[in-house]
Amino acid sequence: MLELLRRWWKPSTPDRDPLALVASLPLFQGLDGAALRSLAEDLEWQSLPGGHVLFREGDHA
Repeated sequence: MLELLRRWWKPSTPDRDPLALVASLPLFQGLDGAALRSLAEDLEWQSLPGGHVLFREGDHA
C-alpha cells in the first residue's frame, strides 16, 4: 500500500482527489460509495520530512 501512496502522491500536485485515493486502495475495496466519501472527507493530510516516522507497528491509533 505504501508504494501505491508513493506513486499517487506527488508533492508538486497537492490538489489530488482524496476520494480517488481512498477508492484506489485495496484496503477499502469493500466499501460502498457513501462510506468511501465519508472516509475521504475525514482524511487529514500530513507531510513529514524524509526519514521521519509517522507511526510504528503496534502504536495505538
